[in-house]
Amino acid sequence: MEKAAILVISMIATTFFVAAADTSAAAAATTVPPSYKTLYDLFISSPEFNVALGLFKYSGLLPLIKDPNTMITCFFPTGNATRMEDYLIMEEDQKGRYVWAILAAHCLLGQQAMTMKELSAPYGYGLLQYESAFVPYNDIFILDEYNDEDGFRMFCGGGNSEDGKVVKADIKGGKSIIHLIDTGIQYPFYLPPYYYEIMDFLQTFTPFALDVFSASSYVPFLTDPKRTTNITVFAPSNDAFAALLKQLRITKTQLLNNKALVDLIVAAHVINGTAVYTGAMISYKSPIKLQTMAGPLNAIGDLSIFPNRSGPAKLVILSNPFVRAALSDYEVGGTDVPYSPKYVGHFVDKVLIPVSIKDLSKIK
Repeated sequence: MEKAAILVISMIATTFFVAAADTSAAAAATTVPPSYKTLYDLFISSPEFNVALGLFKYSGLLPLIKDPNTMITCFFPTGNATRMEDYLIMEEDQKGRYVWAILAAHCLLGQQAMTMKELSAPYGYGLLQYESAFVPYNDIFILDEYNDEDGFRMFCGGGNSEDGKVVKADIKGGKSIIHLIDTGIQYPFYLPPYYYEIMDFLQTFTPFALDVFSASSYVPFLTDPKRTTNITVFAPSNDAFAALLKQLRITKTQLLNNKALVDLIVAAHVINGTAVYTGAMISYKSPIKLQTMAGPLNAIGDLSIFPNRSGPAKLVILSNPFVRAALSDYEVGGTDVPYSPKYVGHFVDKVLIPVSIKDLSKIK
């Protein structure tokens, strides 16, 4: 009797555990994908996101992807699609605009999170195109009109990219959505132009700045082929100089004829001794101290620019007690002569006056 009871109990226990196992298996089969509070939590969850994490980390945007309110849509190659080292370890780039351009070229323009269903047109309606966040050049994402056998839309990047396929769609991290593609990094339409001489750089992009720099006593120093130091040049836009003239209540001719005033202004836009690339000016904590030839300048990154999509992937704010300017990351000038002293040119939207307008107007 005892043996029979033990056998019955054993059979009941076996049935219970098998049923429990079946229940667990069924539950596992219907488990919803894990939920990630932020993009960062998503990216560290699997090697598939190595490329995405590498781009954000290299570019100094970890605070952005750790923000649960960040909302973006990005197409990224899987972790095995390409070797990040080939694109991120670039001596000339120095965490500068090309890597930022790569990052922005993989994200859609606009603060939005779009699934593949939302991105795709109904069958027969042709190709759909979307602008990337790479302002102002705007590479294009193209979604093909037909589905492949796996049910995912085909993908074509802009710039110098090759056609690819979305291999995993609608991966959510915080408020953002990531689509993994099977190709390597999408290249933007351009490479950093490291072939401008200083005055050519100014002439090509900021003619007003060229006139001001050309009227200064610093021309021999800036253009000296025997110069042994690296330098950084900030080039204000034409509108920035026009606004300064209005504040000073003088004409352009009066400005150019005032050698002392011109020299002070030019000195405030030159850092002697180092070629400071944009990435070296990014800080989300205390400002980075820069020393121009006319006085100190602070630089700090502005995180709000990326999720708001009102500009390039990042913004650097330059400031002193008298002006606050935004540095554009669109153009970088430099030299193509190996091992010679380099310079880097940046655009700014304000003239970096080193003293107050009142004191500036007194200079004769």
